[in-house]
Order: sequence, then C-alpha cells, then structure tokens
Amino acid sequence: MSSSLDMQCDVSNLTLLGLGSFTKILSALSADDVQPTAMIQLEKLGGSFPISGPLRAQIPDHLQRCSSKRLESLGVTIGWRKGDAASLMSHSAGGQAVALLATCLENVYGNDAAATIFYKISKALLPNSARLSSPKQLQQATTILSRKLGVIGFGTILAKQVCRIHEAYQYLPQAVPPSLLSTLSQDGMCDILCKFSQAIRDEKCIVRARGCASMGYITAIAVSMFSDDCIVTVENLIIHQGSRSTSIAIEITESFGNESLQIQSMGKVESLHDVTFRSAKHSLDMKFSHRAYFAAYTQLYLLELGLLCSPPVLTAMGVCILSLSDLIFVSLGERSESRPAVCANLFRLLLGKFSRSALHRRCETALGASLPLRWPSFSEALGQLKTSLAKSNQAEDFASLVQTSFRGDPSDTLLRIIDEGVASMAVHVHEGAVWQARSNHKSWNPSDAVQARGVKQVTLTPSELLCSLFSWNDLNMIVKSEGTATLVPSSLLNLGSDPNDNRGLELFDGLIYHENRYQSQIFVEGDCFPWKEQPKQSCPKSTKTDDIYPTNNGVHSKLSLAIAEHVQGLSLECSITAGGQKQSINLRERVDQLFGLLDAYPCNHSRQTPLKEEYGNKVQTNSVLTPDGRPGDHISIVQTAGNPTAQFLSLTKWEPAILCRGCCLNCAYEQAREKEIYKIIVA
Repeated sequence: MSSSLDMQCDVSNLTLLGLGSFTKILSALSADDVQPTAMIQLEKLGGSFPISGPLRAQIPDHLQRCSSKRLESLGVTIGWRKGDAASLMSHSAGGQAVALLATCLENVYGNDAAATIFYKISKALLPNSARLSSPKQLQQATTILSRKLGVIGFGTILAKQVCRIHEAYQYLPQAVPPSLLSTLSQDGMCDILCKFSQAIRDEKCIVRARGCASMGYITAIAVSMFSDDCIVTVENLIIHQGSRSTSIAIEITESFGNESLQIQSMGKVESLHDVTFRSAKHSLDMKFSHRAYFAAYTQLYLLELGLLCSPPVLTAMGVCILSLSDLIFVSLGERSESRPAVCANLFRLLLGKFSRSALHRRCETALGASLPLRWPSFSEALGQLKTSLAKSNQAEDFASLVQTSFRGDPSDTLLRIIDEGVASMAVHVHEGAVWQARSNHKSWNPSDAVQARGVKQVTLTPSELLCSLFSWNDLNMIVKSEGTATLVPSSLLNLGSDPNDNRGLELFDGLIYHENRYQSQIFVEGDCFPWKEQPKQSCPKSTKTDDIYPTNNGVHSKLSLAIAEHVQGLSLECSITAGGQKQSINLRERVDQLFGLLDAYPCNHSRQTPLKEEYGNKVQTNSVLTPDGRPGDHISIVQTAGNPTAQFLSLTKWEPAILCRGCCLNCAYEQAREKEIYKIIVA
C-alpha cells in the first residue's frame, strides 16, 4: 500500500473568508496593484529562461532589499518595502529570471512595449491554461519588477558590451557596423528570446544569431542572462566565452549586410530579420549605475553614432561640463521686464562658498575620471573635445570625422550630452541610486545658447529650473519617483536646517511609499497657480524708540503638514499659524525660489547692531505670514532669526530676497538697496 496521500480540495466551497490564509501575499500584490495571475504567469515564463553568470547571485538580494530613508518632515518614506510584490519573485529561479528579463526589456523598449513582448512570448512558450493575463496586467507586474531590479544599471551594461565590440573592430582593424544599436522590432525580439529559451533548455540545441543589426542590444541581453552558456565573436574574434556551454552563439559580422540579422537553429536558418535604422536617440528609460554613471551615458550616446569614447574624450567632456557650468545663472526672483534681473551663478548658489571645488569633485565622480583643476572657456573646451574625439576615432580632425560618421555631424549630439551633464551636476546621487537622463531638451539647451553672438551666459528664473533640468512640468510637484529612483529637493529633505545649505536635489534608490503603497509623486495640495501677489501693505511710522535689530518675532507658532493619497500620487497640504492667523503655504513655490535666494556678504559688525535711523524710515518689519508686505519702495525685513524653517517659508515668487546671515542689518540693507532687492530675510 502506498504511503503517499492524494490531497484533494473542493474549491467550490471556498469563500472570501477562506482567502485569509493568503493575506500576506495578497496584501503585497494588492499594495503594488498587481494581479496574482500575472505574477504566476510571469514566474512560469521565467522558468523557460534559466539564467547564469555574475548577475544571478545578485538578483535575490536586489529583489529582497528593503532599505529606506524616512522623510520625517513630510511623513513619507523613500526606498523599498519589506515583502513587496517584487520580493516574492526572489524565491524561485523562474521569478529571478523573469525579473532580469523585464529589466533588460524595459530599458530597451519601455514598460508598455516590454509588456507586449511578454504577452507574445507567453503565447509561444506557455500552454493556454498558464497564460490568463492581459498585456495591461503584465505591464503592471513587469513594471514593479524592472523598477526593483533596475539597480543593476542595464544602460551601464549595454555601454560596456558595445564598447567591447567597438574595441574589437578597432583591433582588427575594421570599420564599425553602423547598425549595432538600431531598433529590433518587438516580433524580432520575441523570436530571438524564444530561440534562446529553446537552446538553454535543450542540450542538443544550438542557436546562432548572425549579423550586426541590433547586435549591441542582443549581446547585452545574452551576456546578462546567459553568461555561462553563450559565446560572442566579432568577425571570428572571441570577446566573450561561456564557462559552461556555447548553446547561444552571437556572431557579429557584416557579411550579411548592415541591416540584416539571421537566427539559426541547429545549423538551419529559421528566420531573417531586416532591422530599420533609427535616429540617434536611445531609450529614455535607459538607466545607469551610480558609479561613473555619466561616463556610461556618454559612451552609449557616442556609440550610437559609431564613435568610440576613450578616456581622453571623457576628460574633455568633463572640462566642457565644468566650463559651461560657469555660464549658468539664476535670477534672484522673477521681476517684470521693466526691472532688470539680479543674477548669480547657479552652482555658486547650490554648492556654496567652495562651489568650484565641490563641482569639480562631483564631475569627477560622475565621469570616473581625473579632471584638471582649472578649465578654459567653453568655446575652447568644446574645441578640445572635438579634437580628442577625432583622435580617438583615428580621424585627422573633426571635419573628417563628420564625413566618416554614418549618422552625419555629431556636433548636436555632443552639445546634448554636455547639457545633460550640466543638469546632472545639480543632483547629489546617493550610493545605490540609478541615474537616468531627465532634462527637457526643448527648453534646456544652454550649449547652443552661449554660442550665439553676444550671449555671455544663460539665465533661468527660479521657477524654470526644475522644469528645464529635470522635466518637472507639473508645477505642483515637489517629489518625484521615476524608474528606480526618487528625486527630492534638499530643502524638503532637511526642512529645519539652514536653507542656504540645502538648495540642490538628492537622488535616492527606491520609490516613495506611504501606508505600505508605492507612489509616483508628491504634489502640493490646492490650486497654486497663478500665484497671487501680496498687496503692498502700509505700516505705522517708526519712532526713534523703535530700534530694529534681528529678532524671531515674525516666526510661526505652528507648522502643519498633512499627506493624503490621491489617484495621481500623494498630496501635501502645508499651513502655518502665526499671531492667531492660519495660512496655506505653497511649498513648490518655496522650493523654486530657494534657487534664487541671495546670501548677503558677511561683515565684521555685531549681528545685534540696530538698524540706522535713516534706514529705519524706509523699512517695514514683517512675519512669515506676510513676508512681502511693504509700502512703496520700502524694504521688507522678515524677522525670522534662528528659525531656518520660517526663513524657507518666507520665500515667494514676487519678491527677490537677500538672506541676512553673516552680517548686520545695516550691511544687508545697503546690499539690498544696491541690488534693488526689497526683502531681507533675517537668519
């Protein structure tokens, strides 16, 4: 008699109450808006792709990681929840494999197209009973997987593999095929993945991909997923050899023409794909590991033009970024056309007193290269970059390089890279955070602007900065999770600290989450635009006994921050109470205007020196409730001494401000008059 028992369950009697046994799993899936059937289908599909290589050992830890940073001031967390939907996939080989595949495809095609590919390969590899999910349901599931595993930085992996291909052609020496990074159709990718799956699972099967079209992407995916079971050759020169088998052979060769790709199985040509060239613009979803992230970005961008990016080119690129950064200014406030704007260098404001040294270190970290401590003008730096690029690609000069480049003049591409590099310098990329390009090229093109005749600098208003540099087109948004990382203004992260030291942005690994659910953004509550200018209020005339000196009489007595969940993300309502009055505060306006806050030059006078009588007749002291209230050409003095939060909340769109931090009121007054600034915030 057999000792085994056949277990049977009558599911017809299972009620909603019976689902309580699965509460933990259902809670994780529901919190991430993922259908259980979609996750089951993807896990089964992953079983068709046994992965190998260095990434295999890292995937479980990446999927299970639950590190986070609490934003105490806002009451939310940035990071990864323990036991989220993605972590469920870490416990099986199929789950790990499909998470890696989802990450690769999302970087190349974007979330929507990647989900369509999964839907199509499910039809090819799974029985009808195992594929019950729609493309939309698969998209929701693959998105959370690719976000969590995006930490691998597929863009960096892709840049590394394509660089190796270019170096092989340079060694041979032969011309690099122009189609390595051309787009492969969704059907073509489905066909290749199905063949790869067959080769890995069947010991007797060998699949060859031959040609050059799209081989950059195919090589990066194959080496990432099947490193131990594939071989990659460039015109018969081996650049990668699997340690276990050669079930998958990637043969990069021009013998079939630039636009063709052959897929052979067991020596028989089973499919032939013609790949169409695309414009020199890679996927906006491409993500790069935080270490030397901009070096990989630069390499990949240039490789799309068929140009090799050597270390001297990276150094020259860094010099261009530094020199252009000297020409980026931000206006102090947003004045009418009749009043000229007072400007200051953006990075001097962001990085403080030793801004050049701080910017130099940040640029070296982003490029993974040593840069000179002094740099020339932008026009001279750009000329050096073009010369270095020509030498690295064995051209006599840049003009001859333009003639040999298969995509024409690379000048525009160089400028776009430099522009993105300058934007990235405004961000502190934290350990583990994955970087991706975010600037709005339609409005952010300073390298073009400064080359125009008579243009010496590029000036942004404070409210333009986040929109141009990071595409924050929603003017109510104050925190944004995109892809695998979250971008947070330092002023919100360190609310209560000196606002002058917290002007930049911070990039963290992970997404916003609140009450155990991931969110895409935090936006300010209410209709914040157009901003309403405060009336110029009259005030009683000061008497001789009314000595004015720095005080905290204008600070708020209470600050209230309330988070609520909406369909589009989390809303944040901010209000302050002072003098028995309550008023709503637009935090996005304060974040923007902090970029244009001028720090007064220090003086040797005592901070408690009273304001001179002749100055006292031309000022009005105010509180954080009405920081702009003043009659005529009087100067508003906002009495917020010793309260950094109140100083931050006193910033407004309509009045530029000077921060009286290291000087007396008299010197701050004189500096304000000289620069036609009508608001002094007392620090």
